[in-house]
Amino acid sequence: MAQLPQAFVHAGPLPGEFQVDLIAALRCGGSHTSKQLLVPLMQQESFTRLEIRCDHVPKWFDRLAEYQLSVVSGRAPDGNLQVVVSKKVP
Repeated sequence: MAQLPQAFVHAGPLPGEFQVDLIAALRCGGSHTSKQLLVPLMQQESFTRLEIRCDHVPKWFDRLAEYQLSVVSGRAPDGNLQVVVSKKVP
């Protein structure tokens, strides 16, 4: 599995929260995919929320509900998408 370069992932305001610039991470070179980069973050035991800057919602996000994850997307001020993936609260 590819590892997300640390320059593109930042801790969020609370434990288990992360912010990722997926646009920059995918442009930095290499043959990694969004899935290879983001899944390891979502698999961390402490994961609760992932805020992603991207230019489109990855197709595989359609299946995140199967893993008790919710996805909310909206347009950021810079024109790109801001997608938030979070654990569903039972």
